[in-house]
Amino acid sequence: MTKVVRALMLALLVTAVTPLPADATADVRCRSARTYVYTFTVETKWEKKIYGPGDVARVTVTVTRPAPQDPLGLGVPLDPPVTQPAEGVDVSTSFQGFFPYVFDRDITNADGKVKLTLKLPPSAKRGPVDSYTYASLLHNAQGPACSDFEEYGYKWDVPAVMVR
Repeated sequence: MTKVVRALMLALLVTAVTPLPADATADVRCRSARTYVYTFTVETKWEKKIYGPGDVARVTVTVTRPAPQDPLGLGVPLDPPVTQPAEGVDVSTSFQGFFPYVFDRDITNADGKVKLTLKLPPSAKRGPVDSYTYASLLHNAQGPACSDFEEYGYKWDVPAVMVR
């Protein structure tokens, strides 16, 4: 057994047998306890469909509730009779296949809308460009109830725009 392995095993043993203070127990128990619920419909509207290398692409993202599919995963799809704008939702959009990574993010307004801008790299090759848009809203983050859950929705645009 090498010295490194012995040191790691000792560190693990000390960590496992060291008692936690009473107030820290809940925090440790609740870490990474999060439930994901698919509740958002995400729609994207690109300002233009054709861009050149180095251009700035603009997209308006609209986030509404409920999601268009089965939000509870029970196999019972529901068509929503009405939709409601989702305010205060964190939205990010990215172009796929570029280095460096091209993305933007912001928070939706009262109408469930947000405008994002993505700058295509000057080295962008001609052809279709896909985008991925993700919307999420975290509830009860670090709260005392230990029941964090995240509402989310997403949209793939294949292709979103063309580079010419």
